[in-house]
Amino acid sequence: MENLFSSIVAIDQNGIPYNIPKTQYKKWKINSLGFRGKEIDWEKKKGKVRIVCFGASETLGLHESEGKEWPSQLEEMLKDRYPDVEVINAGTCGTNTYNIRRRFADFLALDPNLILFYGGVNDTTHVHFQFWLNALPKWKKWALRSFVLRGYFG
Repeated sequence: MENLFSSIVAIDQNGIPYNIPKTQYKKWKINSLGFRGKEIDWEKKKGKVRIVCFGASETLGLHESEGKEWPSQLEEMLKDRYPDVEVINAGTCGTNTYNIRRRFADFLALDPNLILFYGGVNDTTHVHFQFWLNALPKWKKWALRSFVLRGYFG
């Protein structure tokens, strides 16, 4: 997992993670604008319907093969009925809603007709997990017994 992050994700001067444009690590290919998937034009073509999907690893498709991440599947489902639809996968591994909010202007600059967000997991697990264990004793007992959380946090 660490090689994935150091290979395709960088952190800017404000601490916001972003995908490194024109990179590839195993199955993950990042285009010249820093999004997973095929090359796209910055400017939306006349008549196109552009959907920008953003979030963390689940949006990027951390565990999915090329074309199997949910933004690609969404585009495939819509293409027959709406041939001018373009779905952009703007997912970034390791990000959270705070950082996504800080990048919102980047997504708006793509002139989307629709923005879809899928996230929140990194907010709850990475940022607040220790708080929950310390502040909520009944949660602490549950969390410490959880084989899922033990596997995730070690």
